[in-house]
Amino acid sequence: MLNPPVFKTALNFGAMSALAGFAVFLGLYYSGYNPLGPSSWAGAWIPILFMVLGIKNYRDHASNGYVSYWKAFRCGLLIASCGAFLYSLLVYIFGTIVDQQLLESFKTESLMYLEQTEKLSKSVFGESVYQASVDNIQKSTMSTIASQEFFNKMFGGFLVSFITAAFLRKNPPIISAPDAE
Repeated sequence: MLNPPVFKTALNFGAMSALAGFAVFLGLYYSGYNPLGPSSWAGAWIPILFMVLGIKNYRDHASNGYVSYWKAFRCGLLIASCGAFLYSLLVYIFGTIVDQQLLESFKTESLMYLEQTEKLSKSVFGESVYQASVDNIQKSTMSTIASQEFFNKMFGGFLVSFITAAFLRKNPPIISAPDAE
């Protein structure tokens, strides 16, 4: 069973991560960039920052200054999960309610990039893989885009949790019993 402070920390820092990431999404959108395309990497640092801050907060405030590697890993992964879910939900809502043309712009840009690398793609991966890529882009929906965002953030969060937990873990000192004379 999860320790309530871990879950509370994960919800708080995951929500802050998602909202900050969505603010970057909106910034890109209103700057004229497609926030679903390559420019989406502009906010890749945000989940990392909030995972580090969340694990450190949990260690320093909820766990008396100490946290094991696995508790830090679990906390980071929960932060990534909460953040990925909320961010994906916000992207889905934005793409279905606020701007339905966002998906079409994404498809057009993606197909354009794919056409620019058509020769190379076909020579490296083959005609069938290239055509499957074109078909996948054409069949994309906002729900598939939101799902991809979720899984990309979860995969990144998994990797970052492994690394961050190693740096932020702090085990309590081992106090040995005094020698009996």
